[in-house]
This record gives sequence, structure tokens and C-alpha cells, in this order.
Amino acid sequence: MKPFLIITLIVAVILVAAFALLTRTTPGKTTTSSGATSDIQGHIENLMNSKNEYAFLIITVQGTLDFIQFTGNKSGVQLDLPLITERQKELKQSFKETAKALGLAVIENKGADGSDFLDINIHESSKEIAEISAIFMERLFNITSNSKLKFEYDL
Repeated sequence: MKPFLIITLIVAVILVAAFALLTRTTPGKTTTSSGATSDIQGHIENLMNSKNEYAFLIITVQGTLDFIQFTGNKSGVQLDLPLITERQKELKQSFKETAKALGLAVIENKGADGSDFLDINIHESSKEIAEISAIFMERLFNITSNSKLKFEYDL
């Protein structure tokens, strides 16, 4: 009788573990689309409404390596500029000046690999966040409303 009980318990533990693994939210497939600054709001709104705890959005100026990235939820987003490449490091002061001009606080963080990041927590509507994001991209990357952007996301 004991072996049957032990086997039953082991099977139960395996089933519970399998269920937990299969039902948790995990990173999915990254989707890419093209657009312009007028498309930022829709992507920010989707990020804020996402049920995926790993959701992210990266906006790149098409044809360049210039990008900003976001994570977020219903309460707002975190706008993030990594300072890994020389180009990104050159943008540090402009990023800080833009944040100051918009009344936003910059948080300097280190990634797990020791890389530096500049983060800004923005607790506004998707419309206001999109406007702020466009201003950052205009000032950092010299884009216009007609510039082509690439949106990469897992929402």
C-alpha cells in the first residue's frame, strides 16, 4: 500500500508543477510593425492594458540603432534608455535635459550585467505618454512626425 501512496503523491506533485508551468504568463513572440509618431499612442495603450507581466515595447528609428524602450501596466510606463553603446552614452545629457524640461525625474539604474540605464516612470494617460515619448525621440534622435519608426513588442 505504501508504494501506491508514494507514487500517487509523486504524480500529484508532477501534475501541479506542470499546471503551474503551463498556465503562468511567459514571454511570447516578439511582433514588429512600422509606423510614425502618430502610432505611438496605440502601442503605449496596448502595453498599459496588457495582461502579460513581461510585456515590453521598443521604438526604433527605422534604419538606425536609435531606440527607446518601455515596460508598463495600467498605472503607467517606464521609459528606458540603455547606456550600453557609445551612441547611447552620448545621449545621456540630452535625455536628462529633456526629462528636466518636462518635469520628469530620471532614475539611474544598473542592469544585471552592470550596464547603465536611464529610467523615467510616467503615470499619465496613454495620450500624454505618447506625446512625452515623441518629444524624447525628437530631441534625442532628431526625428520629425514623418520619420519612420519600427515598433517591436510582446504584449
